[in-house]
Parts: sequence; C-alpha cells; structure tokens
Amino acid sequence: MTQVPNDPATPIHDPDHQPNYATVEMPADTAKDDTASVASTVDQAAHKPLIPPSSERSVLVNTLLLLCLIAYGMFEGASFQRSGVFLPVSITGQMVFKLWIVLKMFMSAVGASMVCQGLLNLAMQHEFDRSRVYKKKRAGFLRVIAGSATLGVGMALGGSGPTMLPSQIGGGVSTAWVTLLGALAGGVVFSIIDKFAPSIFANPEGDEMMTLDTKVVNFRYELLSVPIGFVLVGVCVGLEFALPQSDDEKAIGLGPLPWYPTAAGAIVGVGQVPMRLIAGHGQGGSTSLMTVIGTLTCGVLAPAHRLVSFQQAWQFAFVWVGTTLGSLASSQINNFPYPEGVSYWRAAVGGFLMLFGARVAGGCTCGHGVSGFAELSLESAVAAICIFGFGIATGFVIEAAGGTMCCSA
Repeated sequence: MTQVPNDPATPIHDPDHQPNYATVEMPADTAKDDTASVASTVDQAAHKPLIPPSSERSVLVNTLLLLCLIAYGMFEGASFQRSGVFLPVSITGQMVFKLWIVLKMFMSAVGASMVCQGLLNLAMQHEFDRSRVYKKKRAGFLRVIAGSATLGVGMALGGSGPTMLPSQIGGGVSTAWVTLLGALAGGVVFSIIDKFAPSIFANPEGDEMMTLDTKVVNFRYELLSVPIGFVLVGVCVGLEFALPQSDDEKAIGLGPLPWYPTAAGAIVGVGQVPMRLIAGHGQGGSTSLMTVIGTLTCGVLAPAHRLVSFQQAWQFAFVWVGTTLGSLASSQINNFPYPEGVSYWRAAVGGFLMLFGARVAGGCTCGHGVSGFAELSLESAVAAICIFGFGIATGFVIEAAGGTMCCSA
C-alpha cells in the first residue's frame, strides 16, 4: 500500500475527504476489472439457454433435435387425423356452426399453449422470452386486419389452413393438392409484390411491445397466461359434454373419430415447449411454404426464408414432414376413407387467399391464432377475431347464395 499526494491533477476517490493524502490500493483497477469480469460471467451463466441457438450447436445435435421435432410433428398430425380436425368439412362446417370440432381444438390449443408457456416462462424466462416473436409489433393493426380477413375468407372457401394443409395431404383429402398449388401461388404473388414494392408490406419501425402483460396490465406473463389457459381448456372440456363428438361423427358420416378435439389441441399446446426450446419460436404454418418458395427460387423470391441453415428448417420439418407423415400413418393404420374436399375452384382460390392473407398479416391461424394469441399479443388477438369473424361471414354468404359448407360445392 502506498500514500500519494492528493494532487488535483490526479483525481483520487477519497471517502474520508482527507485534505493532504488519500489511501490508494494500487491494484484497485485490476480488482474492479476482475469483479466486473466475474459479474459478467455470472450474468452470462444465469442467462445461458438450456439449449443454445441452432447456430451454436453442432450439425449432429441439430440433426437429432430435428428428428425429435419431426417425431412430435407426427404425433400432432396423427391427432389431427384421429380427431377429424383435418377434414375440410370440419373447417367449413365450423364456420356456420354446424360442426364444433375446430372450435374445441382451437380453444384447447390456445389454452394449453398459455399454460405450458407460462410454466416455461416461470422455469426458464430467458428461453421463453427469446422465443416470444409476437411480443413486438410485427405488421401493424391495419395489415393484420386486412391479412387475417383474407385468410379467414380463404379458410371458409377452401376448408383448409396453412398448418392443416399438410395433414390433409397425408390424410388423402381429394383436393388438397389443388389447395397446395393455390397456396404456393398466393405466396409467390406476395413475394413478387414484396420484392418490387417492398414499402407496401414493410414492417413497422421500432420495438414497441404489443402484449397484454406489457401494454395493458403490466403483470408477469405467467400470472395471466396460466389462469386464462386453464379457463379455456376447462370450457373445451365442458363443450365436449355439451356438444358431444358423436354428433359431429354422425353429421360427417366417415366413421368414428376416437380422439377428442380438446386432446388434439392440448397436444399442440404441449408441443410449444420443444418447438420454442429447439427452434427459438412457437408453432406456425405459413412460413414453411415460404421456405419452399425461397428455396426453389434460390432466393430470388422470399430470400429471407431460403433454406440455408437449420433455422429455416425447423418449422418446415415439423409441419410438412412431421404432420404429413403422422396423418398418413394414422389414416392407413386405421383404414380411414379418403375424404372429399371442396370443389376445385374453391380449393384453388381458398388456398391462394389463405397464404397470401397470412403473409400480409404476418402470421396464420396457428402462428397468430395459437402461438401469438397464447403469447398475449394484441395483434394476434385481433388476427384471431378477424380470421374467424370473416370466415363465419363468408360461410353464411355462401349458404345464402345457394352453396354448401359441407364436402362439395
């Protein structure tokens, strides 16, 4: 320890305000640096994710995790098939309140997602917050309303959705391939507009938080999501008794649908956890088709979605490999008849509108409607209302015009 003059030209921290000398620990700066280094290390360790981002994982680890997601996707696809939610008539019939499969499954998926994500946030807040991609303004309310309305109209026309389409192909729906071609056309048109007039669909600037827990009530996420989630799942359980599955089975006429839609929705909700930990985002569907477009055009269209790393592969593998194979296997094992779809023109137009609308809105029925809604995103809540609101309106307009919301039109 050394004493040095309290020279004004050499500022010295002197807590005792001594006029002539101050006591200085010579290695103080080193000690501070060491303390800061230790604090930084501790902070990094405290926020180190359980599963690092895909860019920090080896190819072997990413491959194994990809197989895990495909396996769970197969389980989810089988649940879609066994509960009947993949049937076009389930979607179109729901829009005019003649069938109730989709409502039960959707509400259960949102509720189970809220519960599982709330528990995930409680246990691993950093991991969940990193995956909460709908917490900030994504498209703005005008785009969300316009896009979600278009998506809802497409669902009512085509009896499909971006996330449900793969399981329809796997389950042998007769016009599913037409719906796929229409959806790809919608994605291509969106990509062309976005390429040559990017300002039209430009994302809003800024990082404004747009969730219920940050914008409205300022509560911890899990304190809101878990109670709301349990209420939604409880309502679905009640609907299973009030509107039994057997009634929908008789109306559809394709045989037994042994899995409750509420159970299928719960499977979606539980699947949010591995998806968020592995892929860093929740479940969705429309982005996977944009991955196809971006990859097949070598990035000329939809370059951000071109398959160049595992990050672009997670959702595609889960949805288009997993749920397709799961629905296919379930249909074959149970000898389920190949379902009829809507007419070709409705399948094509519906497919076009549902994907184009989803890209305008920045999310689809699963992305906005389930994952974003369960994240308590205000934009996603508006999206869900518009999707089903305009889908319902379209269904009643079709029936009023002499069409049908059943299996053919």
